[in-house]
Amino acid sequence: MLEKKVGFLRLEKGRVNGFEAAKEIRLNSDMTVIGRPFADVGSDSRVSSINIGDDYISRGHMRITYDPNEQYYLAEEREGGTRNGTYLNGDRIEPGRCYRLKDGDMVSLAKVGEEFRVIFRFRETQATLTGIPVSSLIPTTNLSVDLQARKVSAGDRVIPLRRKEFDLLAFLYTNSGKACSRNEIAQQVWADERGIVAEETIDTVVHRIREKIETDPSKPRFLITLPRFGFRLDL
Repeated sequence: MLEKKVGFLRLEKGRVNGFEAAKEIRLNSDMTVIGRPFADVGSDSRVSSINIGDDYISRGHMRITYDPNEQYYLAEEREGGTRNGTYLNGDRIEPGRCYRLKDGDMVSLAKVGEEFRVIFRFRETQATLTGIPVSSLIPTTNLSVDLQARKVSAGDRVIPLRRKEFDLLAFLYTNSGKACSRNEIAQQVWADERGIVAEETIDTVVHRIREKIETDPSKPRFLITLPRFGFRLDL
């Protein structure tokens, strides 16, 4: 008998009922529906559902199913599509088409303007798991930032970032290899607020960026902290 792989969704952003950011949601069922819940509690859309309290998300927005024969998970947008879309690694998926999920994939729901309302990172491991292993999600020498397209990628993987996360990373990218003080970062990235921002806010944004671009955020390869000064981006 084939051993079932266990899938998880790590919540990166969004209002998911019962979960906070950075929490892992285990995919216990062979079919997990994600979205605003249907009123009919007897429908399949309520089985092992992940309920999202956000009006930009559709009811039964998408589902993730497990193929026991092939031993992989598939993502699929609901039949008929959704108004604001479902995205895999930054690319919008087509309704009615199944997409195989790989460890480290980013699943994003509802793009409004330039922002995704909900972002998950898919993780997969064996059922005998005692702790989720860190995968080599980011190539050690291939992080790129497209300033005009406001797009960050590692190899062929697109990394979704919030507006301030991208702005901060873009500033460090244009000054890669240079030590940038927190004051410089505040003046440039928070220019619309006249450069007035708490150091804790800058540190929080840096932490969120590391969570998305680093293989091991506790031992950053790219975004380096300079104690009592600021940060440096090494490429």
